Amino acid sequence: MDNTQSKQQTNKTLAVLTADVHYNINTLKVADAAMNLAIEKANELQVPLIVAGDLHDSKAHMRGECVAAMLKTFSKCVITPIILVGNHCKIHEKSETHSLEFLRHIATIVDKPVKNLIPYWCFMPYQHDTKVIKDYLETVKCKNVIMHQGIAGSYSGEYIQDRTALKQEDLAGFRVISGHYHRRQTIKLPNNGTFDYVGNPYTLTFSETNDPDKGFQILYDDGSLEFIPTYLRRHKVIEVTEKNLGTFGISHQTTSDLYWIKAKGSREWLSTLSKDTIEKELGICGWSFKLDLIPTETNSTLSEENVNNSSHPELLDNLIDSMTNLEQDQKTRLKTIWKDLL
Repeated sequence: MDNTQSKQQTNKTLAVLTADVHYNINTLKVADAAMNLAIEKANELQVPLIVAGDLHDSKAHMRGECVAAMLKTFSKCVITPIILVGNHCKIHEKSETHSLEFLRHIATIVDKPVKNLIPYWCFMPYQHDTKVIKDYLETVKCKNVIMHQGIAGSYSGEYIQDRTALKQEDLAGFRVISGHYHRRQTIKLPNNGTFDYVGNPYTLTFSETNDPDKGFQILYDDGSLEFIPTYLRRHKVIEVTEKNLGTFGISHQTTSDLYWIKAKGSREWLSTLSKDTIEKELGICGWSFKLDLIPTETNSTLSEENVNNSSHPELLDNLIDSMTNLEQDQKTRLKTIWKDLL
């Protein structure tokens, strides 16, 4: 007996949850595959599918191909799906209008706070002004919430600073499930509250390389969640050196995975490498990857002159790479920030 069957014997299934699917012209194939997997599970369990925000990520500029795919895919739902408006679904950050109206005839679109779309749960679309959230929850006295919002103390990924994040004390004692941040994670709130991020069903950027498995969630009537992996596209960072290149094998890969190969070593060795060489050595011929050649012979000090010298852009990159207290996605963000500043 699998874990899903065992769980269903003790708790009633309320819904299947997914979030941050981010349909756009570049993600269309993998986004649609992820949505179909979640819908198949919702239909199997005979419960509604809930999309906890950011169904797409192009705001007012959706491609016809994406609209057509979403209409076709959501028409497969046996029970009317529930779709929260996320920040990427709004026309702009502070707007009241959004771009999900085209789905209203086949889905319940949550663009205003609402209660009891499923028993004992409130639904809250993304809010630029968090006071709206706090005022509503105080009014309705609802402690179970599905939303699309960040909370302080979370791993926020590419959100260097999220001014719309709630404070943990704002939701003390609440049971919250949310989209918005892409890493699946659980935050303990004051007064025995719990805040869970659904997580996105596949990786969107290399900053998500170190995230846990991607997938969707099953929600039970006791507020618990069960994670279901999708095994879809992953972004992966692989570091190789002259010593390990010949023995470095990539396993458990799929052709949709995206690789960032970082070759580190002497300039002499790096000069012998090419994409063809890397493809053959790692067994990823014909696959999508980018290659960075990172020389390890660098000066120990950085002057303002050589940092700003465009012929030596690798100097600060190498310094950031050497920081052992940072995760890979944090290093990637730092590199992006300093290059933008320069």
